[in-house]
Amino acid sequence: MLDWKAPDKAKEEGDDDDDIEFGTDPFFRLLARLLAHQDAEGYPVAEIVKPWRDIIKERHTKIEDAAELWNSVKKDIGEEALTVIKPLLEPN
Repeated sequence: MLDWKAPDKAKEEGDDDDDIEFGTDPFFRLLARLLAHQDAEGYPVAEIVKPWRDIIKERHTKIEDAAELWNSVKKDIGEEALTVIKPLLEPN
């Protein structure tokens, strides 16, 4: 099973220049694209999302601008697919 949790790293002094913070948008955009593709192929996307519930809840709270994120996702996958996918990416 795919694990989306990154292992904790021991931080060394002077490593600040190497840290890149991507936020949560890429996670949700990638997951939405994957789910939209699987939905188009006829797979049950609600079942695919179940093992990721905890990660989705954790990352959902870290979304900085939800309106901007969902607009980007809509551009990526289309409005029709978004109506199927977005409820799956909301915390329950």
